[in-house]
Amino acid sequence: MIEFPNLGSKWTSERQAEEIADWIELSLLFDEVVIKRGDISTLIPWATDAVNYIPRDAALEQKVWAIFTKRQKMLGASWPFRVDDLRLIRRHGLPNTFMDVYSYLLLISRSDEISSYDRKFFELLSIELISGQTGSRAYRIGYPALRGEPSELQRRIDRYAAFSHLQKFEVGHKVESSDKDLGLDGVFWMPFLDKRSGALHAWLQCATGRDWKGKTLDIYEKTVGKHILPSAGVIRLMAVPYCVILGTAAWQRRTMEAGSILDRTRLAMLATRAPLSSRTFSELRVRLAAAHLGTRRPL
Repeated sequence: MIEFPNLGSKWTSERQAEEIADWIELSLLFDEVVIKRGDISTLIPWATDAVNYIPRDAALEQKVWAIFTKRQKMLGASWPFRVDDLRLIRRHGLPNTFMDVYSYLLLISRSDEISSYDRKFFELLSIELISGQTGSRAYRIGYPALRGEPSELQRRIDRYAAFSHLQKFEVGHKVESSDKDLGLDGVFWMPFLDKRSGALHAWLQCATGRDWKGKTLDIYEKTVGKHILPSAGVIRLMAVPYCVILGTAAWQRRTMEAGSILDRTRLAMLATRAPLSSRTFSELRVRLAAAHLGTRRPL
């Protein structure tokens, strides 16, 4: 099976349970096995691994299984598994592109120290998925700039304004030289041939860390709006590689802060609605093949 996660000694039991649940999901996807409720106690290397050692914790095992039942209840057919008679079973019949994207997001969500390659690829993948779904134009404006793009944020903003035909009154004060991206990773717009203001714009923030909940206010319109603000406003988007299950009140609060949250299942579902570019698909497959073989090199 896939290597067991290195559970942090200072993590909460909820965090540990989520890490273990993701590990079990990834093992199911890669090894095509069925896992029973009673198997969890034998799958977790209780007191057998000097690196990942934690004492046997029946309550933690229960939390892991509870995560699966909650995911099934909240995500339904968009979750590539199902809980059936105390068994966790892979759901077959989902498109390959869905499974590839879901598996990749599982991979990167299991690491606290995500590589710069994976962080950048996650941003590009999210931008491509959203643009393909909406039919909009897109530009990666985030930091660090891609090769061939201006290193200064102001110059990238100027390019965005030129690409999307923003009017002079929609572009405000210049940003400070120390500003990296003001929380913006991707920008989208749906242009009209008349080039008047009032086009539909969307701003995307990508968060790859487990602390993503603390970043839901990073795209703060009153701050970004001092420098650039389309006259018709913007749709705010947030992409995370995790499977987000929150209570109704907590979910509402996060979406009010961040806008529409695109988590693991939602991003994977977007992959079924518009084809990925050959380059993105190829990189995705290579990354998954490397993980399947147990290599840990960044690509």
